[in-house]
Amino acid sequence: MITKMIEAQGVPAYWAQPEAEGPFPTVIVFFEAFGLNEHIRDVARRLAREGYVAIAPDFYHRLPEPRVAAYADMDRVAALASATPDEHIVDDVRAVLEHVKTSPSVRADRIGAIGFCMGGRMSVLAACHFPEEIRAVASFYGGGIASPRRFGPAGTPPLQLADRLQARLRLFFGGRDPFIPLQEVRTIEARLKELGKDAEVFVYPDAEHGFFCDERSSYHAQAAQDAWRKTLELFQEVLKGEG
Repeated sequence: MITKMIEAQGVPAYWAQPEAEGPFPTVIVFFEAFGLNEHIRDVARRLAREGYVAIAPDFYHRLPEPRVAAYADMDRVAALASATPDEHIVDDVRAVLEHVKTSPSVRADRIGAIGFCMGGRMSVLAACHFPEEIRAVASFYGGGIASPRRFGPAGTPPLQLADRLQARLRLFFGGRDPFIPLQEVRTIEARLKELGKDAEVFVYPDAEHGFFCDERSSYHAQAAQDAWRKTLELFQEVLKGEG
């Protein structure tokens, strides 16, 4: 596996790819509100082991260090997230897409996204803004998809832009998530169905917010393993398939 920090059109990002000769399908990894920490880098490496180029941008790069917050430091998390409006995220995704499409390691027509927490929202937002490029999205407990963001400038909830979506989506939520009510999950599901989008919503009744991260107390092994399996199925079918 090859891992490195790169500059993607001015956006610092963690890059992981298989050592075998490419080109490979690519997945953009959208971090939790805690920043580009070791957990997110590990997700990128896990994807690389599955045969993808994974690129995890540092969407906080405009801010002063430290740009990674401890899981318990919610004041720092709020400060980082609040200073990162949707316009910056969209600009950074555009830069990352331009970069990866020029890389000989990347199949430019096979790009997906995965995101967690704040990144769960960002991954859907990116697919709304770049429907021609992003073909598959795995969104984990994305807060603010159908309602204002928890931290900072509200922006436009991605669900209001969902008519633009062309990607196939799988969205994962915890039934015990205190930040994303089940009513909101059902609103997301109903709206995507109404629009005729290729989207599936999965709720793990006993899981909380952050259930995928094995560094957090809310980690739920069974839910995490099932959601990861479903994520790899999605990427296999859409990014590695013949369609």
